[in-house]
Amino acid sequence: MRIEPLRAGFGATIQGIDPAREADASLRAALQDAIDRHAVLVFPGQRLDTEGQLRFSRIFGELQPTLAARRDGAAAAGPREVGSIGNVDALGRTVGAGERQRILQLSNLLWHTDEAFSVDRGRYTFLSAHVVPPEGGATQFVDMRAAFSALPVREQNRLLLLRVRHSLAQSRRLAGTPALAALEEDRFPAVWHPLVHAAADGRLALYLASYACAIEGWNDDDARREIDRLMAAATRPELVLEHRWREGDLVMWDNFCTMHRGTPFDDQHHRRQLRRTTVSESGARARRTALTAAA
Repeated sequence: MRIEPLRAGFGATIQGIDPAREADASLRAALQDAIDRHAVLVFPGQRLDTEGQLRFSRIFGELQPTLAARRDGAAAAGPREVGSIGNVDALGRTVGAGERQRILQLSNLLWHTDEAFSVDRGRYTFLSAHVVPPEGGATQFVDMRAAFSALPVREQNRLLLLRVRHSLAQSRRLAGTPALAALEEDRFPAVWHPLVHAAADGRLALYLASYACAIEGWNDDDARREIDRLMAAATRPELVLEHRWREGDLVMWDNFCTMHRGTPFDDQHHRRQLRRTTVSESGARARRTALTAAA
């Protein structure tokens, strides 16, 4: 396995492995170390089918059912752990801008952290590219460890004990879909998470997302200003790492020390289809515990 860093301490390209094949213990350990260090891993040109992506994702722990599967139950198409991102549906049909699938995905254009609105959060996300538009439709990442480190020490200390409320409905409102926000409010109740936590490499990281809507013990106006200020500081252009997709690419990232967002593309004239799987926080913890015990 060859690791080629994309920038110092954040992001790396992985060459010389076949994610579609069963990984042995040494490869699993090497991949775990790589994601802990670099937070975003790019596996170029893998062209994984659904089973291959599921198999590779499960190296890192139990997978979460997608949001669509939890919302729609038996009506959700395909495996419950595989989500479709873009404007192509499960039948290969191009989805119009006004259709439900596209409206639901508008919030993907906001900076977010997968499943931050859940008690059992998303830990690792895997996204594979199957149809890529000729321009646009990239995915951008920021390193929330670097974002925390860039803050003055006095401010870091002030943030350590704060908890932030995360709500899926908040993201829907920010995406300009208030009617959808009202529906999501009851189905997916808001949860509280620490604003700062330790990443896998021991560094402290901010934990924020477009779902963030309140700070424990703060009034609403002050909390909104603080969240907006921290989001802006974390997503300064010089901190952004952008992946421009090619068909077959697989990208993995650690949601506990990154935020990400999709960038727009001409979805009236071009198609984009990516498939997503996500390892839950509890699933990742259980797998890491099992690997440690085996070692």
